[in-house]
Amino acid sequence: MGAGAPVVVSSQPAATVPHGPPQPSPAVLPGPDPPGNAELPWSEFPAMPPPRLTSMRMEACGGCTTVLCIIAVCVGGTHWAVLSLGEMEDPLPPLFLSAIWAETLVALCCLAGLMFGDPGVVLRSEQRCKPVPDGVADLLRAGQPIPADMRNIEDPVRGTFCVRCLVWRGSDEKAHHCSTCQRCVTDFDHHCGVFGRCIAGRGFRGNMGYFKVIIAMVLVGIVTFVAALLVGMGMRTSKM
Repeated sequence: MGAGAPVVVSSQPAATVPHGPPQPSPAVLPGPDPPGNAELPWSEFPAMPPPRLTSMRMEACGGCTTVLCIIAVCVGGTHWAVLSLGEMEDPLPPLFLSAIWAETLVALCCLAGLMFGDPGVVLRSEQRCKPVPDGVADLLRAGQPIPADMRNIEDPVRGTFCVRCLVWRGSDEKAHHCSTCQRCVTDFDHHCGVFGRCIAGRGFRGNMGYFKVIIAMVLVGIVTFVAALLVGMGMRTSKM
């Protein structure tokens, strides 16, 4: 515009500015996640599948009762062989009694560890659950349940996505989803129908160590009882 040009003033009224906070334009409103992103808030994750508690409790009661009955027979039988027969010479009586009570203490501690310890359940976390695969994310956004026949999703980098627990399991974790406990467990070996627990782990990182030691103590306890009985009866027979 030249220096001498006239200034034109518009006769239209100035635009009024609305009061209150500015409203976002529809063009910048957040939309759905792009394909392949599948980032969902935790509020959209359904609850973990419920375990079959009735079956687990019945199995646990049966297993604990079996172990306690074996302990009672071994301890009672060893005491009877040592004290009632009364034919053993030192140091056999204190040796047998100390052995059977040590085996009992170890068996009870391992039984408690097996029943109340963590076998290695894969817990949900940001790292474990994200990113959710597209097919699962679509179902969750639509509020639909995961189909019962839907297969786990394999990924060459992240491993396997369990469509029941909604967690990623590394290929080196040897994890498996237990249909009774309804949880994914690392280093899974089997679900014990005697104790009602998943048996998993390496050594005592998990409950595999407790399981093996209980079996060992049951066998050693039986051997201690039978040995005390045979020694006691043999000495009693020899003195007749």
